[in-house]
Amino acid sequence: VVDEERTERMRAVVADDAESSEREHGDDRELLGAEGYQTIDGFPCYRTVDGTIQTMMDIAVAHPHLATIEKIGESHQKRDIFVLKLTDKSSPAEKAPLFITAGIHAREYAPPELAIRFAEHLVENYGVSADIDGILAHTEIAITAVSNPDGRIIAQNFRNLWWRKNANEENECKEERGNYGVDLNRNFNFMWGGAGASTDPCGASYRGASAGSESETAAIMKYSESIFPPEQRKGNPVKDVDAPYDELTSKGMYVDVHSFGEDIIFPWGHKDKKAGNFQAYQAISHKLCSINGHLPSGSGGYRFLGTVSGDTLDYHYGELGVCSILFELGTEFYQNCDDFENKILPDNLKALLYASKLVHRPYELAKGPDVTRLTVPDATAASSSTVEVKARVSDREMTQLPNNSDDLPPETLSTGNQRIVSVKLFVGGHPYDPSPPEPLDMSPAGGVGGEASFASHTVDAALTLDVSDLTGMGPQIMVCAVGTDAMGFDGPVSCEYLTIAPRTTAAASPPPPAVDEGSAAQQQTTPASAGKPQSTTTATTPESPTITTSLQQTPTPAAATPQSTTTKATTTVTQNDIGGGVQTCSDQSIEGDCNEMAGCKWKKDKCQDVCAGKNKRDKCHKVGGCAWDGKSKICLRSPP
Repeated sequence: VVDEERTERMRAVVADDAESSEREHGDDRELLGAEGYQTIDGFPCYRTVDGTIQTMMDIAVAHPHLATIEKIGESHQKRDIFVLKLTDKSSPAEKAPLFITAGIHAREYAPPELAIRFAEHLVENYGVSADIDGILAHTEIAITAVSNPDGRIIAQNFRNLWWRKNANEENECKEERGNYGVDLNRNFNFMWGGAGASTDPCGASYRGASAGSESETAAIMKYSESIFPPEQRKGNPVKDVDAPYDELTSKGMYVDVHSFGEDIIFPWGHKDKKAGNFQAYQAISHKLCSINGHLPSGSGGYRFLGTVSGDTLDYHYGELGVCSILFELGTEFYQNCDDFENKILPDNLKALLYASKLVHRPYELAKGPDVTRLTVPDATAASSSTVEVKARVSDREMTQLPNNSDDLPPETLSTGNQRIVSVKLFVGGHPYDPSPPEPLDMSPAGGVGGEASFASHTVDAALTLDVSDLTGMGPQIMVCAVGTDAMGFDGPVSCEYLTIAPRTTAAASPPPPAVDEGSAAQQQTTPASAGKPQSTTTATTPESPTITTSLQQTPTPAAATPQSTTTKATTTVTQNDIGGGVQTCSDQSIEGDCNEMAGCKWKKDKCQDVCAGKNKRDKCHKVGGCAWDGKSKICLRSPP
């Protein structure tokens, strides 16, 4: 219960955020966060409603070839609700829809920021990341980062209210005037009004006066109905609620982002009974959890968290036939910025990117094997040059949960233990292109147990390419890999760029001076590899980036006294997994440089790894810059 004066001040904020913010906080509200946008007081990592919407508009202006902003409706207080659409507008490929909503519950600070950071990540890495270029060429990603602007404004200015609902005062909540509004995640019109939704207007999960009664809910439903294929919907979704959707033809995904709980949730919510596409949802949730360290939760006794009705997932899956997933981020509503920046953000950007790869056939692709590593070294245009592309493909690796749970069955997923039967490489384009390149068969290069054949659920594959066959494709060539398992399921596509440097003609060097064979100086200064041609090496450590390094010798200059040969190294990160970057903490000898590195801290006159020794997941997550590796059960530094 809040007092009368406090209630009136709160309503003033909802009615006029700018004016009331100045009255409540003075000039502090004008301070901008690190990214140059208005942020929530005390939380410089989270943009305000105005800051988030301004970011969406700025992205659309700065990247007109990728981004479009569209108004899809209004809130109860007549604030605009926007969607930011991201796709490569020049691509002629058929686009599959991915719709991401965040901020449906007002007090959950992290979800809207993750959504807008994901948008920034996509546009900033377009033209740099082959994976992202492939996603944007074949997917239309729609993001509503602020789904409940009225409620969010209350939550960002009055944290002590723990505001969850929208700002609809037109209900009968008279006893607690500070707790009016409707829970938007109980107001969707599929199975509305059932268990898990309150009929009390003052209740935190109040369902609203009728199904879809709220303007915010109506805006999301109308937009979803416009972008997801109508032909994949059921004629009578309530009567046929338990029937599965066609997994071969179902297209598109819906992702709703909430906090907190560190869960990946899938339908159903209105009952604890397996959904028709339960097996596919198992695969999707396990693979996302293998990336962000969460635990899966779904109906059918699969760590079911409780009954809800009228929610986003059941509506999109049950009514529209869309594969639907919910992210529960972090461990608190007002998550601190260290946890968000160092753990939640990097892990869930990767998870959202993976979800984006599934959009064309989510149920099918999630059951297939994943390309967990793709190494594509750079090349030169020399006629005799070749490059070897390597891939690690696994049907099982990403189905293994990062953390054991007594609520989940221990057995391996039936779709995650199949033998790999083929690995295809597409050079010069993406397999989803209207006219894709002819697939090339990669050869076995060993697997689990050292088999030199595709006889395991996890294999290594390789293919040597002749650069002279590629020079007409331009200096940057897309290379994509896809694995297929014994059940016939293809996995999601993974891509890297092969960069071909122009051929250069080196000036002839004079011969080195004659040196006595017994010269100690010559023996000490000439490395064993001197005179060898350019070589490519790949260094891989568990749960760390795969680093492809090109080593080229600089000729020894002619001089009276022999000089040391210098090795120049060019480093390209081709796979970015959890586990740190190229440098370690111990490499840093300056306190300032040490403290700027994730997972490092200056102690006792040296730079130390603060993640090492944290042998429990919860302790690891509490340390900024650290990430828990569920497979090895160790705490590692997050990537820089």
